[in-house]
Amino acid sequence: MEPVTLPQGTRVLLQPDGRLPLAAIAVYLPLGSGIETSAEAGITRLMQTTMLKGAAGRDAAAIAESIDRLGARLRPLSDRDAAGWSLGALRDDLPEAFRILRDVLTQPDFPAEAVLRERERTVAEIAAMRDETVQFTIAQLFEMLFPAHAYGRLSMGTESAVAQLTSEDLAAWHRRHYDPSRMVVSVVGDFDRERVLGELEAIAAALPRSGEPRDVLPVTHPSQPVRAERTQEVSQAVVVVGYPGRPIVTPERYALDVWQTILSGMGNRLFTRLRDEMHLCYFTGAFVASFRRAGAVGAYVGTGPDQVDAATEALLQELVRSSRELPTEEEMERAKNNLAGNHLIDLQTRMSWASSYAHDEVLGLGYEEVLRYLDRIRAVTREEVRDAAASVIDSNRLAMAVLKPSDPASVEETVSA
Repeated sequence: MEPVTLPQGTRVLLQPDGRLPLAAIAVYLPLGSGIETSAEAGITRLMQTTMLKGAAGRDAAAIAESIDRLGARLRPLSDRDAAGWSLGALRDDLPEAFRILRDVLTQPDFPAEAVLRERERTVAEIAAMRDETVQFTIAQLFEMLFPAHAYGRLSMGTESAVAQLTSEDLAAWHRRHYDPSRMVVSVVGDFDRERVLGELEAIAAALPRSGEPRDVLPVTHPSQPVRAERTQEVSQAVVVVGYPGRPIVTPERYALDVWQTILSGMGNRLFTRLRDEMHLCYFTGAFVASFRRAGAVGAYVGTGPDQVDAATEALLQELVRSSRELPTEEEMERAKNNLAGNHLIDLQTRMSWASSYAHDEVLGLGYEEVLRYLDRIRAVTREEVRDAAASVIDSNRLAMAVLKPSDPASVEETVSA
């Protein structure tokens, strides 16, 4: 890996690999939904998807045709902490591929009709989340764990906010946040070093340098237990419990990854205890979510309407037990092997490597994180797993979201603290 800093401040990571005449480019900025206000919720994702709908005078069809003619792939990326692009192209086609990328990144037109269509599609996508019972209930939990903060909202935004966004809003957001001094670009594969650096410098030079990019605001978690219950036309109940977790740049992240894997999956602790032994659920698992400024950990269970209380109590007991008792050697080995296998499978393509390098660099982990992750996981001890769980599982900071079946004619929501 060769790190290079361009005159505009853009950080470039170059990793040559000439075994195939193919290059993967990932572009990231610290521009995620985590910096949005409630009135802006969803603006980053909408901006990203709409930038492909018109740029430098070319409409969406012309851009798509140019990409298809090269056999290239250009895709927008966004999450709570970062946004960017992935570009894959053959070595000989890189000059033309970079021209398309430059137009999209530096001269997006945000055509009004395209913005309207993307806005309507996004609003429909947000509404459809209600049918995803587990994900929707987890989203409700995040609203409680991160009250009045962007981390508590879906990265795609809210229906009310997205419906109000205009072309002018997206253009202003782009001018403010597409700052080349905050951009990280990773290039992996077969490429000419000087030509690639020249193309990237041209892109950086054409971007505005506003000097006013916004950062993620500090997070304040609830000071006491909170609970939300919702009824809906579903056949099963879903219970999600959670606690404030840790930011992504923290020593406990590796132990928490092992903890989550010990608890999750068929044959692991929660499934064995709640389903196989106690017959209390259809599915269960744990989760760890880590962002730049904060995090969340927790678990979920799908159960029958008449077993909600028993399943919830059993789930909480297992979480508390994980914070007090050491995991077995067998659990540790199985979890570490699972994490290692998934990590390597996720890195099968050059684009996976390029995206990991740039994304980790933007988040503050450093591009080396993808290389050292396995060693860090292998080094986690049983005591570290227990202690990491103990540091976050606190009954005084428990949040709980419950989804229960309702009468088809009535859907009501109650929230209590």
